Amino acid sequence: MRHTFLACACLTLALAGQEAASGQDPPKPSDEAEARKLGLTLSSTPEFTEGKYGTRHTTQILYVPFVLDWAPSDRSDLALTVPYVRQRGREEFAALGGDGVRASQRVNAKRKPEAIRPRTEDGLGDVLLDGGYVLLEEKDVAPELRGFATIKFPTADSSKGLGTGEFDETLGLGLGKKLGKWTTGLDAYYVFVGSPPGTPLRDSVGLTGRLAYDPTPTLRVAGVLEWDAVSWTDRLSILKMAAPLRLARRALKPGAKALAASPGETVERWLIRNGQTARLRELLWEPLAKHVQGARVVLISPDGAVAFTASSRVG
Repeated sequence: MRHTFLACACLTLALAGQEAASGQDPPKPSDEAEARKLGLTLSSTPEFTEGKYGTRHTTQILYVPFVLDWAPSDRSDLALTVPYVRQRGREEFAALGGDGVRASQRVNAKRKPEAIRPRTEDGLGDVLLDGGYVLLEEKDVAPELRGFATIKFPTADSSKGLGTGEFDETLGLGLGKKLGKWTTGLDAYYVFVGSPPGTPLRDSVGLTGRLAYDPTPTLRVAGVLEWDAVSWTDRLSILKMAAPLRLARRALKPGAKALAASPGETVERWLIRNGQTARLRELLWEPLAKHVQGARVVLISPDGAVAFTASSRVG
């Protein structure tokens, strides 16, 4: 909860800075025109993704956010997001840190063992409260510098896999620059991820790049490129795989009595037992398996020096 208080403090400071700058109370809207004058807007941008997310089964996720924005000035803004979430598949995922469906991680929703067929779950997602404040305004060659914070409230049904049932908080800084009809942006952020009981989830660091073009005053074409870094905990778990890999190498030798895996254990179960998260399996081990499948020896050259390492074929 300390991270929630920190995010709330950032949002409060943004509003306090706005009121200090204006020196007066904002007017109350009497109709739709007054609401527009106050900077109130309502929007929705549905998102749909389909992927395996580090598992063997495909999951489809539809995320429809209804966003109420309030921009009391050119330097500050607040947004309240109430999303509808629908997902279909055998696995269960929940969006973390207010990133919609793009930063999904697997969540244990305690389904019954007999639920092995694809099924559909839908309902209210996690409500988000976002706030931002322009720390440095854009000038001739200098970009705009903006600080922002997001609080994810656990309003989604965690038993359906639509949420984690925990708070998440995001803090970040963003750069923005307008170049004629082009608009560019780069955000760097850190997500404090709340972990439900029995399901350890990792904090994450990420970057988001944006590029938009306005061919007309009412039309914008935009693209987004996102990068989510592997946490330090995951990096350490990769290094700890040295011992299981050495055991696998000994198990492949003729007459070896050592076992790299339990009888009938699959590769996925072996990786999970050795601390490899769904994100690591998706980003590292699954792409690697496509290239080394069927091999008994793999040549690894992390820094230019070739070393001989036996592949970890188990299951």
